[in-house]
Amino acid sequence: MTKVSVIVPVYNAYPFLDRCVKSIQNQSLQDITILLIDDGSTDGSSELCNSCALGNKRILPYVLFQQSIYNNGIFW
Repeated sequence: MTKVSVIVPVYNAYPFLDRCVKSIQNQSLQDITILLIDDGSTDGSSELCNSCALGNKRILPYVLFQQSIYNNGIFW
C-alpha cells in the first residue's frame, strides 16, 4: 500500500506540469502515488496529465471538468 499521496492541482499549468511531475518522481521516497487533479484546463494540461500517466502506475490523472464551485472529495 502506498504510504504517501502527492496531490497536484492542475489548472492551465501546461508549461510547468512536466517539470513538476519529474521533480516529484525524483524524490528519494519512491513509494508514492501522484494524483494530478485537473479542473477543466483549456491549455492542453489534461492531455499532458494523461501522457505523464502512460506507463507509470504511480501517476493517476483525474479530470473534473469544473463540476462545481464546491469542494469535491476524491476517492479510489
